[in-house]
Order: sequence, then structure tokens, then C-alpha cells
Amino acid sequence: MLPKNYTFSGFFFGFALASVSSHFNYLSQYKKIKKNFHDKLDQEISDLKINSNDVIWEFTPTHFGFKNYKSEYNFIWKEITYCILDDQYLYITASSFINFILDKINIDEENLKKTIDYLESKSLLREI
Repeated sequence: MLPKNYTFSGFFFGFALASVSSHFNYLSQYKKIKKNFHDKLDQEISDLKINSNDVIWEFTPTHFGFKNYKSEYNFIWKEITYCILDDQYLYITASSFINFILDKINIDEENLKKTIDYLESKSLLREI
């Protein structure tokens, strides 16, 4: 039992002890979450490097589609509102809310030419 003169000191000591304990708990959780995030990021980067050239293209008179290791997209041509072509990337906006970027390095010449031809004839194309 604390004497009357040390009651507030004991309260603040307990509060300080709880704060230090909480800080170390937060720090250990932060390190664990940060490590998990970096592991997932490294895994995603390695998957992208391994599978970056494995893209399946589909060109039909009614729709355009492509599929990679992670996702698949199919759009009817009138959904593609505009595209911008520069030296390295092909920027495509479809349905006025879905945007995606195709890197020319990952597209073979045949599919790139076919994509550009379809986009020129079926959507709005702007070159920078």
C-alpha cells in the first residue's frame, strides 16, 4: 500500500508503464506488418517479371480483350473512349472509368500494330 503522499506518483508510474508497454507492442506489430507488406511486394514484382510477356490478346470485330497472369479484360469497341500513344506506353480508357496502360516493351510488334489499327478504326486515338 502506498502512503498518501505517493498515490499520484503511483498512478503516473502505472500510466507510464502502460504507455511504454503499448509502444513496444505497437512497434512489434508495425515491424511484422511492414515485413509482410514487403514480402508481398517482392512476390508481386517477381511474378510480374516472370510473367510480363505472357499476355494473351484477342481482337474481334465486336470486342478487344487481353489477359495476363493476374487479370482479364474484355471491352466492346464502342466502350473504349480514347487512347494516347507515346514512345513507350499505350494509354487506354474504357467505359470512361477503367484506365489501363500497356507497355510497348511487353507487346510484340504484330499485336502492337493490330492493337493500334483496331483503335484507330474503332475508337478515338490521339498521338503525343
